Amino acid sequence: MTVGAAGFSRERRPAYLDRILAMRVALSWETLLYVAIFTAAFGLRFWDLGARALHHDESIHAQWSWGLLQGNYKHDPIFHGPFYYHAQALVFLIFGASDYTARVSAALFGSALVALPLLLRRRLGAVGTMAAVAFIAFSPTLVYFSRFFREDIYMAFFTLAMVVAMWRYVAEGRDRWLIIFALAFTGSMTTKEATYLTTAVFLVFLSVHTGVELAREQLESLGKNEGWRRAVLGAALAPIAWGIVALWPVIGGVRKRSGWERMPRPGDLLIMLGTLILPLLTAFLKSPLDHAGIVAKGRLTCAPDMPTSDIIALGGLFLVTGSAAAFVGLQWRARTWAIAFGASTLVYLTLMASH
Repeated sequence: MTVGAAGFSRERRPAYLDRILAMRVALSWETLLYVAIFTAAFGLRFWDLGARALHHDESIHAQWSWGLLQGNYKHDPIFHGPFYYHAQALVFLIFGASDYTARVSAALFGSALVALPLLLRRRLGAVGTMAAVAFIAFSPTLVYFSRFFREDIYMAFFTLAMVVAMWRYVAEGRDRWLIIFALAFTGSMTTKEATYLTTAVFLVFLSVHTGVELAREQLESLGKNEGWRRAVLGAALAPIAWGIVALWPVIGGVRKRSGWERMPRPGDLLIMLGTLILPLLTAFLKSPLDHAGIVAKGRLTCAPDMPTSDIIALGGLFLVTGSAAAFVGLQWRARTWAIAFGASTLVYLTLMASH
C-alpha cells in the first residue's frame, strides 16, 4: 500500500480530492486579457479611495449609513436610497468607518458592473463581450462614480443586471432570469426614484418587441411573413401588446383567430415588469384625486398626521392596483410570479420599512 504525503493511501483518498487535483485551468489569450482588464479595473476603483475628502452628498450618505448602525437612521427620499445605505452600513460594520471605507461599497458595485457583460457572451460574441467589459472598466465616468459614494453606480449595476436578465430570458426561457429580473428592478427602485424613467424605457421596448413577435407568429400562420407586413402589423400591435399579454388567458378566441399559440417571451417580461410597477404607480393618481376632491388637496402622502379619509383612499387605491397586478400575474404563471413578486415585495418592504 502506497502512502502519500498527506498520510493516507491513494486507494483511500476521497474521490473529490482526486477531481480537485486533476483540475486544469485552460489559459488562453482571451482569459489572460480578461484577467488583465479585471485587475486594472479593480485597481482603478480601490486604489487610494480615501485620498479626497468626502463630497457633500457623500458625507450625508456616509452619515446616514453610520446612523443605520447606531439605530438613528430615518429614511428620507430627498436623498434617495435606502438600498445603498444598508450596503454601506454593512461595510462600516465589517471594516469600520473612514473616508476610504465610506466608498468601498460603491467600488464593489462598480467592479461587479464590469463583469456583467460576461453573462451576455453568447449574444455579444467574444469580441463584443471583451469590448463591453473594457469600455465599462476604463470609462472615466464609470470609474469616477465607482469611487463616489452616491446612488449612481448602484443604479447603473441594477439597470444593466435587468438588461442581462432580460436578454438571457429571451434566449433561454428559464424562470430564474425572470426572478433575477424582478430582484434587479427592486434593487434599482430601492436605490433611486429615477427607476420610474428606466422602467418606462423597458416597458416601451418590451411592448414593441412583443408586438413584433405577435405579428411574426400571426403572419407565419397565414404564410405571409414578409418583412414589410411584419413591420406594419408589429407597429399596430405594439401599443396594445400590454393588454394582449395581460388578458392572455381569457382571450382564447382572439388568440385562435390570430394564430397566437403561445406567449412570446418578451410578453412574459412585460407581464413581470408591469405587475411589479403597477402598485407603485398609485402615487401618480394623486393629481386627479386632488382635482376631483376625493382627497384633501396636497395631502395624499404617508405622513403621521394624514387624515383618516386620505388613509382610506390611499389604501383603497393600493388594494385596486395590487389586486389587478395579482390577478394578471397569477393567471399568467402562478408559481413563478408568486416567487418573483413575493421576493421583490419582501426586499422592498424590508428596506423601505427599516427606519
